[in-house]
Amino acid sequence: MNWIELTETEQINAINLESINNPDKSFVIFKHSTRCSTSRLALRMFEAQWTNSIPAYLINVVEHRQVSNKTAADYEILHESPQVLVIKNGECIYNASHSYIDAQSVINFL
Repeated sequence: MNWIELTETEQINAINLESINNPDKSFVIFKHSTRCSTSRLALRMFEAQWTNSIPAYLINVVEHRQVSNKTAADYEILHESPQVLVIKNGECIYNASHSYIDAQSVINFL
């Protein structure tokens, strides 16, 4: 799986704008903590189950806390890690965290 890393808050702005300008397009963002074994396990399981070809974005919440915080604020969701979000038309239409993260559920929202 090829992740596109989100390291700058401007990238969240760009995803949001593109999702508004292309209402049929969805974006997947995975928030991952490199300090958490639960997050590492959830990421591995997600990668193993992911069968979709759309780009998926990854936020390292330890190194890029400001990007993680902006994502939580912009989409009005409580920050958790690990956490997966589906963004469509400028809104978070799905999110799951910890053991509730499931690639097939995410694909169903695309």
